[in-house]
Amino acid sequence: MIKIEVNEEYNSSIESVWEKIIDHESYKNYAPIKDSILTKFGIEEKNGLGAIRKIIPNDSLYFLEKITKFDKYSRFDYLIFESSLPLKHYGGSVTLEKTDLGTKVFWTSDFDMPENTSPAIQRGTKSASAKMFKEILAGIKQQLESVT
Repeated sequence: MIKIEVNEEYNSSIESVWEKIIDHESYKNYAPIKDSILTKFGIEEKNGLGAIRKIIPNDSLYFLEKITKFDKYSRFDYLIFESSLPLKHYGGSVTLEKTDLGTKVFWTSDFDMPENTSPAIQRGTKSASAKMFKEILAGIKQQLESVT
């Protein structure tokens, strides 16, 4: 299994970090992503449980993801149910924790690729995914800190 784990610390309240990180459509503003689209609203909240987002890193790559858990101001989980990559996604999670200085965010994602996928392709996919997560978190940090 391929595991991705990234985190970022913010000198901002958990509420302000949450409002940025749960706004799926804004991801394209924080990282070099071609588009990020909310294709279906959540059951009770626009970006909440049941919401479906489409992340399009470039012209040849996309991920359709469903929000499977939503605990406001603390955590949301998602599952990639369709992708242009041949992968089996076991789930991703974005967790927020209050700290003495503000907020810490942990982003994890676990997936497998077909057995015949070369190790180089697997490492590249892991590296590119981790980089995208880090860039989104860093972009949110930059925007929050430019406001304060």
